[in-house]
Amino acid sequence: MQSRITGPGAEVPIPHMQMEQLVPLSAMSDEQFRALCESILVVVPYRMEEGVDPGVCQHFGIWGRLSLRYSTLRDPHGGFVEIVRGHAERVFLDLADQHPEIKYLVMIDNDQAIDWDAPLRLAAHDLPVVSGIVCGFSSERGVFACIMVEDDNGTPRYPTYRFTKRFPGRGIREVYGCGTGLICIRRDVIETLVARGEQAFMIPEHLRRESYRTGVIKQGEDFSFCERVRAAGFKIHADFEVRATHFKTIAIAWPQELLDDTLDANDWKPSTLDYRGLRDAAG
Repeated sequence: MQSRITGPGAEVPIPHMQMEQLVPLSAMSDEQFRALCESILVVVPYRMEEGVDPGVCQHFGIWGRLSLRYSTLRDPHGGFVEIVRGHAERVFLDLADQHPEIKYLVMIDNDQAIDWDAPLRLAAHDLPVVSGIVCGFSSERGVFACIMVEDDNGTPRYPTYRFTKRFPGRGIREVYGCGTGLICIRRDVIETLVARGEQAFMIPEHLRRESYRTGVIKQGEDFSFCERVRAAGFKIHADFEVRATHFKTIAIAWPQELLDDTLDANDWKPSTLDYRGLRDAAG
């Protein structure tokens, strides 16, 4: 795997229009905004045969001008996701040792389109772990959001378009777990897991053995990470205003016409009919 880090002082062009539209987030002062930018490392994993998708790399110019460091991380293996995530973790910790101001690791998968300020908006919460909203698709579930939220019975579920028609357009709330395709992780979370002797994104050995036997992966590196985070005493959140378009065979996102800006995320729950609950996830 190879990574290239670009940061302060990078000579990169930036469209004039974007700079004119740039304003500090959440009424921050210029100094606060600059400090936020300098506290973030964005890592974009990509496969050798794909290159970096325009949905992400179109923002490299503005990120460089803002002194926001980013790394493109090449995956030569083509799908060993936990290894790529682990390498991103090491790149982040090594750089943070050299630059103590770095506080947040933001991972953005290559097959997505995001707003330029998504990493800043996630990091600005200063939460242990906070995810944006990324959607996936499966034949069993259809379109689903890559977060697990407790339903009215307290069972964590993936919200699906099939059953949960209304979806919050705003708000930040605690969730049971989330994917790692658009995620911000605070430095102390990773350092705590390392101190506990844990590999943050490694799939547990008993699940590996079960997957070897059945050919089905019951839990990926993302929710393995979330389990370790919760066990270490940290909470996980999702920001419903930070959304990605996920490019699979087709572009996947929660339908825009079904986003409800009057519905706060904390007043919302997925349907009890949604495909997967905690018992299903645990096998």
